[in-house]
Amino acid sequence: MTFPIEFLVDKFKCIFPLINDMQSFIQIREILQNTLNHESLSVRHVDLIKKNRIAAVLVIIHCDENIPSILLTKRSGKLINHPSQIAFPGGNFCPNDLTPLGTALRETSEEIGISISRDYIIGSLKVVRTTTSNYYIYPFVAMLEKLSKARPNEEVQKIFSIPIDTLTYLIDDMGIYKTNLEEHDPRFKWQDYLIWGATAKILKQVLEYLR
Repeated sequence: MTFPIEFLVDKFKCIFPLINDMQSFIQIREILQNTLNHESLSVRHVDLIKKNRIAAVLVIIHCDENIPSILLTKRSGKLINHPSQIAFPGGNFCPNDLTPLGTALRETSEEIGISISRDYIIGSLKVVRTTTSNYYIYPFVAMLEKLSKARPNEEVQKIFSIPIDTLTYLIDDMGIYKTNLEEHDPRFKWQDYLIWGATAKILKQVLEYLR
């Protein structure tokens, strides 16, 4: 789905000019670097013992094709937990990871075949709790001008990206902000993908920082 640029500018009223190029990517990076949390970058596993189920994900913002976009995956339908759902690269915390950030980086490398240096991590979002599996998810944000070629493993059915300007329109239009109640989990649709639950809540956080 595409929209005329004039419509997008009027719809979003973003705090940075809506330009699909490196200029807007740099502006997004500056905003997020100045506003994101940095405390979770150093949280160690000894601080997480009281929480039963810990996971971490990586929100990858990139500028492939000169369009600031967020990378997402469609999980394999063969998985026991969250089959066929739209997600960020990430997975379960292991003590050997030392930190949730270590988990997010390891799982990203394993799931989509892209190894990302900690130097590209610009901060973290608020922890999100899943309503179905009772996980506490630590989301971290990485910004890459260009992505290397992705190589999905058996846990990932597909890798795709949604432009940030399109996400802004979809989330506003589909009412993601209405409620966080379990029986009315926020959700919206893009092309053939239904995005809901923790993934939708994390996307909401990113876009709130950019308003």
